Amino acid sequence: GPSVRRIRPHLLPIALYLFLTFCAGWPLWRAPSAMLLTSPDTWLNSYILAWDQYALYHQIGDFFQANVYWPNADSLAYGELMLTQAIEALPLRLFGAAPALLHNCSLAEGFFFSALAAYALALFYFRSRTAATLAGVAYGFAAYRTQQSDHIQLVHGEFLPLMFLALEWILLAGPKKRRAGSWRLAGAALGQWLASWYWAVFTFWAFVPYAAIR
Repeated sequence: GPSVRRIRPHLLPIALYLFLTFCAGWPLWRAPSAMLLTSPDTWLNSYILAWDQYALYHQIGDFFQANVYWPNADSLAYGELMLTQAIEALPLRLFGAAPALLHNCSLAEGFFFSALAAYALALFYFRSRTAATLAGVAYGFAAYRTQQSDHIQLVHGEFLPLMFLALEWILLAGPKKRRAGSWRLAGAALGQWLASWYWAVFTFWAFVPYAAIR
């Protein structure tokens, strides 16, 4: 059908990004439900991810009342929120995935979706699948990202390229489509900010100067 024909030209970069994601996460895939990286931050992030999903189901009104740092209130606000990662991995929770599996799959999603988003942005700019594929590799699997594998909040940078792409849609679209583009931009910004407070700062300094110049 039409959808298959639209996706077919992009299957090669998608397959490449899946392969590189597998390599970036090795050897976790030998036992993804039991293995975690040895960094203490990995254990903390695994807990935050599991807590986010638990609170979304059972106590969304007291979302920040995590069961750590008792008796302090709103203890989830002491660190990263990672709500974007929790929502992206939520389908796995529905099937009873263990916290380690949730964390490792979220790590894989960060690499893959970051590469795919950069591919989409570069394809818009250059109209070349080869250039876009290389851009996806450079952004999605940059040394910065692979060296931060124990911090899934820093691996997830998929919404920043989508913010630039949404801005271009707004600037090039007619008046009737600009509202839709604005909602896309707002959604991408929110998704990136809720992935990490660090990314909220990075996003501001990357996006605002570009938007001002553009």
